[in-house]
Amino acid sequence: MIRFLLRRIVISIITLFLLSIIVFSMIHLIPGDPVRMMLPMESTEEDAAEMRKILGLEKPMITQYFLWLGKAIRLDFGKSIRARYSATEIFFDKLPATLELTFSAIAISVCFAIPVGIFAAMKKGTYLDFCCSFVSLFGLCTPRFWIGILLILVFSLHLGWFPPFGRGPGLFYGIGQLFKGQFIPFYQAVKSLTLPSISVATWSSAIFLRYTRASVLEELGKLYVKTARQKGITEFRVMFYHVIRNALTPIVTVIGLQMGVLLGGAVVIEIVYSWPGVGRLLIDALYCRDYPLIQASIFMIGTLILIIFIILDVIYIIIDPRIIAKNYQ
Repeated sequence: MIRFLLRRIVISIITLFLLSIIVFSMIHLIPGDPVRMMLPMESTEEDAAEMRKILGLEKPMITQYFLWLGKAIRLDFGKSIRARYSATEIFFDKLPATLELTFSAIAISVCFAIPVGIFAAMKKGTYLDFCCSFVSLFGLCTPRFWIGILLILVFSLHLGWFPPFGRGPGLFYGIGQLFKGQFIPFYQAVKSLTLPSISVATWSSAIFLRYTRASVLEELGKLYVKTARQKGITEFRVMFYHVIRNALTPIVTVIGLQMGVLLGGAVVIEIVYSWPGVGRLLIDALYCRDYPLIQASIFMIGTLILIIFIILDVIYIIIDPRIIAKNYQ
């Protein structure tokens, strides 16, 4: 297991190194003078020269890269051009909101889609299976911004159950206050998070449901399932001790990919609900040509995704230890 994980970590480090080259090259690949693109129109040549010195653009390219990489390893991407303070601090200020939205949406999707997908596979060809397939297709085809607006109209403006936009005190802060005996911040955080997470979860749930159904059906058609049934093993034991365990590996892969996508920012949902997440931060930085902030956001998001994939590898080994043997045959 240790050898397997070390191999994955080395691959992740190489991937991160290649990502650093791409992120660093962004400022040099844009057409024209990047300094002039970042500075306002009324800036002088002295301002441009000072910006070049700050960014180190007067040095050779390879020197610039290694200087930038040395700072990136220390999580120093320079100061945001717009906010005038550390780009890394700005990113980490927005990261908790994205983590809250990501984990809550994934939790809703998993709790809903996986049981429904298993049920649909067990009832293959029935009206219940048809309804489940219709629900998943509806979730895939329906734009998330439309679902978000619809939820706001019904549950915020009409019923008044949830706030229409904003993050509130934050879920992590609310959980911390629970340990101090204060329930109200947690309640407000959950109310603010409910509609955005449901909006994101509709699409993720549709994907998880279809993959779960397909994976369970594939396992149900294998010979070991027929043999287990012929031996008189109960259907419950066949499903939950054999079929579902073997079907979980591709499902875990899809869950990990969706977490990576959401960590990059559910931009549309963040805009609809005025959610102060990483995706909205990155879009604003692109509009303002805030390249230090863009580089910090992309590099940190890539690092987080690689960490998630390493955690997924550990989960794979727990679910199916034969993965190690397959990798070293």
